[in-house]
Amino acid sequence: MRNRLFASTISMLALCGATAATSQTYGPFNVVAPAGGDSVRTVIGGERAAAINAQNWTMSSWIEPKAIPNGSALVAGFGDAATGPRRYLALDQGRPSLVTEAGVLAASARITAGTWHHVAATFDGTQARLFVDGRQVAQRRLTVAPVAPVATIAPRGAGPVFAGRVAEFALQVGALDAAAVRTQAGTTPDPALTLYQNGSPDWPVQVRQSLGQTVQQDAWTRPVSKAPSPRRSPSRYRPAPRSSRSVRANGP
Repeated sequence: MRNRLFASTISMLALCGATAATSQTYGPFNVVAPAGGDSVRTVIGGERAAAINAQNWTMSSWIEPKAIPNGSALVAGFGDAATGPRRYLALDQGRPSLVTEAGVLAASARITAGTWHHVAATFDGTQARLFVDGRQVAQRRLTVAPVAPVATIAPRGAGPVFAGRVAEFALQVGALDAAAVRTQAGTTPDPALTLYQNGSPDWPVQVRQSLGQTVQQDAWTRPVSKAPSPRRSPSRYRPAPRSSRSVRANGP
């Protein structure tokens, strides 16, 4: 798994060319976003925060939707998902798209649920280009604003919520050309070699949790059965008889 993550990072750096450096790439990020789960949000600091707002950039990800959302569902990106400025890969009625505060760049064809698709958006400072499975499908002029250095997968509060898997989501400095994007889209993620972060933590005792909960529920807040524990004698749960001394002490 570590080899998979390391190899993904190295391949993206190589595609950027000689000017790319580790501090100029954020990712890869692998997440399982279950229906009814929570989003995965990360604040980016240091040199990488500046790289998020580079003049030229490429944002890419493998996407496997569990179902096609009804409406425009943000999948993964940067900035304030609800109010902007923002920069997100999204699915609009199943059509891959780039969503920004300056406008939307969308493909004309829909993708299918349960299948991996590679989606990439590049920006050269003037033109934004959208690629699906290694092929350019849309292009338009955009003027994008700087975004907050916050990355979110399957954000909530911004419309329909994406459910499915996201693999190798990353943003890197430099607008890749079509050949480089085709290279990125050439190998579908191998589930046996990819470690996914779960958007809804799984705990052995508590199998359901509230939206937004990030730690296991306190034991004292869980429902308690009145039945005795099968591992202990029921006699331990019977109240002890009160002594005559205690009765006289507490009497009139």
